[in-house]
Formats: sequence, structure tokens, C-alpha cells
Amino acid sequence: MKILSLKKPAMVSPECAFIRNWGIDSNTIRFLKQPVPHSSFIIRHSSFRAPRGTAFIAVIIMMVLIAAAIAAMGALFATEAKRTQSAIAGAQLRQLLLAADPAAREELARNPTPHELTLPTPIGSLKLHIESASSNSATIRTTAHLADSTAISTTTYTRPPALGGGWTLQSATLSGM
Repeated sequence: MKILSLKKPAMVSPECAFIRNWGIDSNTIRFLKQPVPHSSFIIRHSSFRAPRGTAFIAVIIMMVLIAAAIAAMGALFATEAKRTQSAIAGAQLRQLLLAADPAAREELARNPTPHELTLPTPIGSLKLHIESASSNSATIRTTAHLADSTAISTTTYTRPPALGGGWTLQSATLSGM
């Protein structure tokens, strides 16, 4: 006679069905059930990868920005060089005009009638044009040329009798710089 068992029949777990269907052995099951080590010991390879075109476009944009910065700096340096050259030329023109003052006084003492005189200079040209002269006042227009720059000064001289007949500078105006 058979003894009836009151035990419930064993239910098949989903793992067992998976093992049966795919032929996974018990060693593989033991490996899969082992505890996972700390995450710093695991080398993970992400299956997600950023598109390579994004990095390439970023590099191109950076190169364009750098090229624009270099071009802007070059233009700034060129502007500063021109400004410096202009300042040097302006200073030399003013020096030429100042150097013309003693020559103008000598010329007025020698010949106070209206005429033009060119003075030799090592760096440019200097022209004196006595425009109007009388016994006590004279107006002289001085033009200084240096390379591609020009400055014009108009000066008025007077001859006060108290100074013994010498010409003194009364006023000066600068233009053309």
C-alpha cells in the first residue's frame, strides 16, 4: 500500500524554467548568485557612446574662435602701431614749427616785406611765408612737411619800441595736424 504524502508538489521557479530552457548549468547559477564586489573594482563599459561628430564640431568652433581672436589682436596691434607712428610724426612736426620761430624772427629783421622762404632741415621741409608785414606787426604762415604729414602754424609778431626794435611773438595758432 502506498503512503500518501501531504506535501505539496514543488512549484517550478522562474529560474528553473530559465535554466531548463537555455541549458544553463549549476556552476553558472552559483557564479551569478555571488555577491557583487564594490563598484570601484568593476570596470564598466557603457554601451552608450556620444556621437563623434559632436566633438569634431566643438573642435572646429574652438578653432574659429581662436582664429577670430588672433585676427582681432592683429588689427588692434596694427591700429596701435599707426597711432604710435602718428604721435611720433606729430611731435617731430611740432619741433620743426618751434625751430622755425628763431628763423622767422631773423627773416623779419632782415626783410619784413611779404615773401616766401624755404628752410633746409634734415628730416623734412619747412616753409615760411610772410603774409603781411608793417613797421610794428607781421603775420607768418609756417608749413612743416614730414613724410606724409603736414602741420601749419600761423604766428603774429609785434615790434614794441620799448624792446629796442626786436620782434616778439604775440600769438600762434596750429592747424593741419
